[in-house]
Amino acid sequence: WFSPIAMIAWVIFVPTDLWGRWGLDLAQSRTEALTGRRQKNSIIDFIALALIGHLILLNSTVSLPNTGLTALYRQFSVATMTIQEFRMFAVPPLYSPTVEYRAELANGNRVDLFSLEYRSAQAPPARLGFTELKHHAWRRYHASLVPLPETPIAAGAEPLVDRARARLLQYHIDRWNDLHGGPERIQVAELICWIRPLNSTPPQLPAEAYVWVRKERSNIGNE
Repeated sequence: WFSPIAMIAWVIFVPTDLWGRWGLDLAQSRTEALTGRRQKNSIIDFIALALIGHLILLNSTVSLPNTGLTALYRQFSVATMTIQEFRMFAVPPLYSPTVEYRAELANGNRVDLFSLEYRSAQAPPARLGFTELKHHAWRRYHASLVPLPETPIAAGAEPLVDRARARLLQYHIDRWNDLHGGPERIQVAELICWIRPLNSTPPQLPAEAYVWVRKERSNIGNE
C-alpha cells in the first residue's frame, strides 16, 4: 500500500494553475487578496508535471524485477535522491560498507584524505561509516556507489559508477594538493570500500577490502 499512498501524497504539490488546465480551477477558492497575483508559469507547471510523472512511474515499478531498465531507473532515482522507500518492516541489511580515502605523500607520510589528517604506518585503516558523513547528500552519494548482493549496480551502469568513484577520489586529492606542495604532494591515492557481513556465522567476520580507484602521481588529475 505504500506505493499508491506515495503517489497520492505528491498530488498536493501540483501547482494550482495546472489543476485549472485540467478543468478543476482551484483558484476560485482563494481569497480575493490572492486572486490574480500569481501569473501562470508554464515552466513551473512542466517541472511539476514531469516530477509527478517520474514519481508515479517510479512507484509503479516496485512490483517489477530489479533488473535491466528497471534497475537502471531505480539507480538514477537513488542518485538524484528522489527514490521513495518504506523499510520499517524490510529485511535488515546483510552487509556494513565503509570507505577509506588512503594516500601516501612524496615524503613517505600517510594521510587520510577525507579528514586531511596524517596517519601513522601502525594506525588501523581510517574507515568511514556512512553515518559519520555529516550531510545526507554525501551519504546517499556514497551508498549509490556500493555494489551489494541485495542492491547490485544496474547492468550497463558500471562505467558510469567507475567514473563517479574516480571523480570522488580526485576531488579529495585536489583538496589536499591545493594546500600542500613539494614533498607533501600526493604520490599514491586509493579509494577503498570495506564490506563486512552482518549476522554471519561465525559472527564478526572480518571486512573485505575492495580497491575502487587507485591513482599514482603520473595519472593524478586523469580519469
